[in-house]
Amino acid sequence: MLQLILNPEFKVSDILTAVSIFVGIIASLYVGSGIIQQREYADKIRSSATGVVVNLERWKELHLHFFKEIQEGIEKEIDGVYVTEEEKDKIRNIIWAHISEKRAEILERIIDEQISHAYKDLYLYNPNIEELFNDIIDKLKYIDLKIYQYLLSNLQNDIWAINNINDTNDHDTDPLKNRMVLTANLMTYAYTDLINESLDPIRDEFKKMIKATDRDLFQKKIQIKNQIILPEVPRLTIEGLECSIFGEYKEANQRFADALDLDSNRPGLWGLIYMTQRDAKNANEAEIAFKKFTDLINVKYEIWEKHLK
Repeated sequence: MLQLILNPEFKVSDILTAVSIFVGIIASLYVGSGIIQQREYADKIRSSATGVVVNLERWKELHLHFFKEIQEGIEKEIDGVYVTEEEKDKIRNIIWAHISEKRAEILERIIDEQISHAYKDLYLYNPNIEELFNDIIDKLKYIDLKIYQYLLSNLQNDIWAINNINDTNDHDTDPLKNRMVLTANLMTYAYTDLINESLDPIRDEFKKMIKATDRDLFQKKIQIKNQIILPEVPRLTIEGLECSIFGEYKEANQRFADALDLDSNRPGLWGLIYMTQRDAKNANEAEIAFKKFTDLINVKYEIWEKHLK
């Protein structure tokens, strides 16, 4: 018969040691699984936050492409066009129709790419994210709208300003084309300045989530602000745009001057001042602003110099 014989040297302490090792293993597995769970959750949040930033950059990229197409459209539509006073409305309508078509294409692509819904993967992390992101999108849409309105207004002013283009009898349309291309170019810089500074506080908020520890994200200790406030420079710039659209050039220049007091190294802002002074027929001030613009981007637009006044 088989007999079970206990080793007389096997002590109670050995049993306790074995138990403690077993418990330690179980605890390690539990803690390890918790760490893994935290990491997986945190990585998902970081990926979602990164997706938001990428989508907002995509928003900017699409609108900058819009300005590129506008310049190409002006080159195509105005080249060789015989300009008379009677034809100015027709030319304006052609350009406006082209711009409206291109803008509609951009807005459609934003919808197709679901940029306005980039927040959805963060909804479980913070149910208020939808309200916050909608606030962000509303601000971006407002900037886009004001730039769009100002672009239309200035291109129309460009057409109205060409009074004696046919006096030379050579039907030279370069002055009009060059002036309109310059306007579109200046608006590109203005939009770039505006959108970059407006996106900065948004990027900063989401970067907090991207850089946060696994534990802080898992415990939801990182929260982005309930409202994104536009920095002062873009706020003043937008107010200046609104004034310019209605021909309130003195008020517009005051807003732009206030913005320059905060940051004088913005080529887009100097471009807006140039256009405002040009439309207000302040030739000297327009020329000074244009020089500031070209100095900041280190480019000299010789082809347009003779049309500054």
